[in-house]
Amino acid sequence: MSEERLLTIEEAADRLIVHPNTVRRLIKTGQLKAVKVGRLYRVLEKDLLEFIYGSREERKEERKE
Repeated sequence: MSEERLLTIEEAADRLIVHPNTVRRLIKTGQLKAVKVGRLYRVLEKDLLEFIYGSREERKEERKE
């Protein structure tokens, strides 16, 4: 079984090059999946990659129209 890496809000923000509050907003609006561990949110690395590449694909589709 492979181990899933959990990222903190700050780690996810660093990878996206945004402020941690932006990541919190993305989670709150449901655009970015996250799991709650106690009081804190964690983002699975695979979910962050899906968000990044999914956003990229959506922009490609918009350009085609």
